[in-house]
Amino acid sequence: MPDAFPLLMCLGVISACALAMTATMVWTARDMRRALRRVNAILPSAEQALRDVHRALHHVRRLLTRADQASRRVEIIVHQACDTAEDVVERVSALKQQAQHSLGKWLGNGAGAGPRRHHRKG
Repeated sequence: MPDAFPLLMCLGVISACALAMTATMVWTARDMRRALRRVNAILPSAEQALRDVHRALHHVRRLLTRADQASRRVEIIVHQACDTAEDVVERVSALKQQAQHSLGKWLGNGAGAGPRRHHRKG
């Protein structure tokens, strides 16, 4: 029976490993059960939080849509104001040129010659 001792040793090591694996699996299952209980306890409040977040995001989306519409309206108004200002500037420039032309004809050659003042020393 010289071969029986190594065989018995191998069976002992295998049994010890099986016991260690069983203990580890039981311990892991217990920890997993605790974790799942905690997750189950958290789920109702998480569901409410998700509903609140969904509602808040809906309000933010509506607000951003309104802000986008308002900014588009402002952009249109600014473009209209710029076009109006451009028209006014063009008209004023045309009136200025017309006034310069008319005054140039009325005042002469435009040299600006006016009556001279004579200063007497004395």
